[in-house]
Amino acid sequence: MEEPGIIGAIKLENADSTIFMPLEGIKPRDVTEGLKVEVQWREETKGELADIRCFKPA
Repeated sequence: MEEPGIIGAIKLENADSTIFMPLEGIKPRDVTEGLKVEVQWREETKGELADIRCFKPA
């Protein structure tokens, strides 16, 4: 059975707001508050938030 997609509430360092983005490379049961993640960029970027493809555990 395929794992469900995960949307994480991501708080970037030095930011006041939270963004909701896909998380990959982790099972739902392993997601915890405060989990360190790193951004995965799209191949072609335009200088906008949509350039972020997802986040993965750091």
